[in-house]
Amino acid sequence: MVWFFSKKDRPYLTKLNKLMFYADYYFFKNHAVSLSGAKYIRDYYGPVPEKFQTLYDNIKEIEIIENEHGSYTSSIIDKSEEELFNEQELETLNFVYEKFKNMYSSEIKDFSHEEKCWIANSGA
Repeated sequence: MVWFFSKKDRPYLTKLNKLMFYADYYFFKNHAVSLSGAKYIRDYYGPVPEKFQTLYDNIKEIEIIENEHGSYTSSIIDKSEEELFNEQELETLNFVYEKFKNMYSSEIKDFSHEEKCWIANSGA
C-alpha cells in the first residue's frame, strides 16, 4: 500500500498515514478483513498506523525524502500494480487514491474526524 500511494502521488507522510487508514478502512468495510494487517492508533491528526515511522523506514521499495515542508515518499522500484495486488485490493486502493488525491492532509484529517469510528473512540 505504501508503495502504491508513493508511486501514484509521492505523498507527505501525514497524508500517507491517512491514505493507509482509508485503504484498510474501506477494504475491511467491503471484505471483513484488513488489506495491510496494520494496527491503527488514534493520533491528534487522525488515525495512523502504529509505529508508522518504523514501518516506512523499513520498506525497501520506497525512499523517504525530506524538504522544507516535511518528509514525503517516492517509489524506487518499477513494478506493475497487478504484480502486487489482486483485483479487489486494486479497486480499493484506486478508490482511496481518487477520493483523496486532491485533498491536503489537513482536509483528510477533518474528514476522518467525522467518521463514526473516530467519534466513538474519542474518549468523550
